[in-house]
Amino acid sequence: MLPSIARSPSHFSEVRRSLSLSLYDGFFASVYAVLTGGFFLTGFALSLGATEWEIGLLAALPFVANWFQFVGSYLVQRMGRRAPVCVWTATTARLLWLLVALLPFSRRSHEDWIIWGLMVLVATSYFLGAISAVAWLSWIADVVPENLRGRFFGRRNMFNGIATVGTSLIGGWFLDAWGKTLSDFQWLFLVAVMAGLMSIGFLKRIPEPPLTSSPQKQAYFRALLRPLIDANFRRLLLFTMVWSFGVNLAS
Repeated sequence: MLPSIARSPSHFSEVRRSLSLSLYDGFFASVYAVLTGGFFLTGFALSLGATEWEIGLLAALPFVANWFQFVGSYLVQRMGRRAPVCVWTATTARLLWLLVALLPFSRRSHEDWIIWGLMVLVATSYFLGAISAVAWLSWIADVVPENLRGRFFGRRNMFNGIATVGTSLIGGWFLDAWGKTLSDFQWLFLVAVMAGLMSIGFLKRIPEPPLTSSPQKQAYFRALLRPLIDANFRRLLLFTMVWSFGVNLAS
């Protein structure tokens, strides 16, 4: 059942505006995600002197951060709101990359701990991002009318894909053209933060429908285990685990 913002004909233009804002949010969020991950983050860590083991640990952090989605769902249930949880955690996560960009300035005096400083900052950003993602998914699911979800998310993913490919190519060209020095990575991180904050600017303008249900707090942990009762869900879970293990080991 859709929230009133989507059911009422008088709110059709507001729904359409919200969907447009979500497209822009996704585009700039993809620019931020590309420039703060993948080979950009790996190249930055290697330039700081990271070992192979430290690179592997850095690559594992996004998957460890997924456990914090439980924290996100708990906060949403406790507060009864999605927008504040999503916006504040996402904003903090993205601003932390300003500190990441400043790390090379302390390299000479604190070379022994600089990689671990990078680990802590990146891990904290990923953890907050995981919390934000849960709140965003619940929020946007109530904003998008059910009969438009397939078309909307297909279009949104297309825009996100364009942003991902374009940012990867332009960022890679920039590093090749300027020599892949630490300062080049710093500039890319600054661009990433700017794109991330632009994404937040669009996100904040999307109205939040009220939660359609509010489960009892004592039922929260029971609800987390409820999907495991379904045999098909358990099969899907096992397949996803094996598939992810194989793909990421190869990566």
